[in-house]
Amino acid sequence: MRRHLHFIYLVIFSLRVAAQQQNDSAFSHHHDEVNNARSIAAVIGYKYYGRSALELGLGYYRHQISNHGHLAFTVYGGAELAAYSKGTLVAPKIGAWVNGSITTMGVSMLQFMHGDEKNLVLRPEIGVGLLFFRIYYAYNWTIKNKGFQPVSRNMLGVSLTVPLSKHLYSETK
Repeated sequence: MRRHLHFIYLVIFSLRVAAQQQNDSAFSHHHDEVNNARSIAAVIGYKYYGRSALELGLGYYRHQISNHGHLAFTVYGGAELAAYSKGTLVAPKIGAWVNGSITTMGVSMLQFMHGDEKNLVLRPEIGVGLLFFRIYYAYNWTIKNKGFQPVSRNMLGVSLTVPLSKHLYSETK
């Protein structure tokens, strides 16, 4: 076990050393122009987990674009609505995700509800995304009430963040 921990520490140390910026006085300093935007945003999505579901939400969106790439971040609250054999399945949710380069990672917490039946779910997400758009795979991990399982554990999703108000600003690094 100690050998594994030493290996992990060595990898982390190597990555940190490799990521340090070299500063040589023989070269002129290069300044990066970083363009940022932050906004209140609407989140619209489509999910498939054994049945189709529509997602609607409202949240905070921020992105940063520079010569090195882009990074986008969204935190939101909303709901998923899905057709269910006994009516409509409603799932209030909170979530967050980060899009960087071409990857996206996120997490959501949902409360599936139908009548008196409820199911609390944690949903880690990973996929492909660029600024406002992402396609991802997610796993519905049941935390409470495993007896009420209205959706599949595996799902695919598509989300679009639509900025409603935009505040642009730039920085030079």
